[in-house]
Amino acid sequence: MLIILPCEFIVKQNTQKSMETVVVTNENGLHIRPVAMISQCAAKFQSKIELEANGQTVDARSIISILLLAATKGTSVKIIAEGPDHQEAVNAIAELFRDGFPLDGSADTLV
Repeated sequence: MLIILPCEFIVKQNTQKSMETVVVTNENGLHIRPVAMISQCAAKFQSKIELEANGQTVDARSIISILLLAATKGTSVKIIAEGPDHQEAVNAIAELFRDGFPLDGSADTLV
């Protein structure tokens, strides 16, 4: 007996996805400097990376989109990555949140 599965099902079975929820701890929330750091970090990965907060999901490579999340201090942000380097991408962006978006440029060493 031959079973033919829909293509969509096969694609979903092979999908590599990671996610982690972090909390914004910066006093000023996600303003331009931390958002730029997130965007630059996300651009280093092949995976599709999204941030989810306040009922919105946005592309982590888009500075404007991340700013529109209006994530203030205490906001939970889910980092979602799908692709070949999904876990590394989530880890690197989550580390930016954990480290409080360091001013000394040490975030460049995360990837």
